[in-house]
Amino acid sequence: MIGIGLSINSKGFNIAVVEKIEDKFIIKKLLHEEIEENIINNGNIEVQEEFISSLGRLVASNSLTKKRVALSFFNQKINFRNFTIPIMAEKELRKAVQWQIIEDLAMSAEDLVYDYSAFGIDENNYKILAVVAKKEDIFKYMSLIIESGLSVGIIDLPNTASIYPISQDTFSEEGYSVIVDINYDTSDISFLINDNISFIRNINIGTKRLVKTLARETPYKLSEIMKDKELFEKNIVYFEDFYSAITSELQNSIWFYESNFIKNRSVGHINLKKIILNHEAIDLPDFKDYINRIPILSKVTIDTWKPNKKLFEGNIDKINWKRYNVAIGLAMRSTEND
Repeated sequence: MIGIGLSINSKGFNIAVVEKIEDKFIIKKLLHEEIEENIINNGNIEVQEEFISSLGRLVASNSLTKKRVALSFFNQKINFRNFTIPIMAEKELRKAVQWQIIEDLAMSAEDLVYDYSAFGIDENNYKILAVVAKKEDIFKYMSLIIESGLSVGIIDLPNTASIYPISQDTFSEEGYSVIVDINYDTSDISFLINDNISFIRNINIGTKRLVKTLARETPYKLSEIMKDKELFEKNIVYFEDFYSAITSELQNSIWFYESNFIKNRSVGHINLKKIILNHEAIDLPDFKDYINRIPILSKVTIDTWKPNKKLFEGNIDKINWKRYNVAIGLAMRSTEND
């Protein structure tokens, strides 16, 4: 079974082709194409002709034309809804979730695409994590992908595919874990019990903010400073402003999660056991230490995203997982629908 995953952000396209043989995955091909930053802005494809042309060239030059792919969608275009519903049978639950979404967003069911997860918080109630997008946005996105030469099998709603190939050893055996996924445009804070997502918060802060600050205030690029400790020390104030913004959102998300998802919560104590850094967060200098300097996070273990090697056949040590883990995760998921 062959699976193809395509992840897209304002910096470019990432494609992974994997083959599943029994219970193992073989990574057959990894492709990357950069695009001009003005083509995609805040989850909107602004220059559609260039988008189609750039993706079409990548697809055609690698003989992927008309192949079915699993796609990531832009988290900026998704509504994340959390609410509580009494425990009921699955058929009734789906109707109740739909009704709550329609009430919250004041939109017709025919105009929406949604999915949800239900978590029992006590013997009487479910906590619902719902993800909702406009059907119009989904169809426009699919039409551009099809014009580029591909067909669409799965759209990941929301963009959580990087969790699919993650090592189970990464998660905490007690309490819950949080993935801090900093990307160029936005960041995601995902709360997991074992490997199951129970809450996601998308925040409009990404490394683009830091890049623009450095371009305005210094003669250096972010990549230059990250390679030079002395340069970093001279410009640390800009990094700490960025870290402060991210960790403030992280703390707010933790308090919301604890208040709504954790039973018998102790005042002043959190049940968070591990923070997992993903994508741009992995290489940001001194970011781990900055997190641990925050009093409520001082005893939390800080880890980085790493692949589950048991899932893969062959040597995967040289793969740029920071770039391709979403595309690989999507490709792995798409083998289930091959």
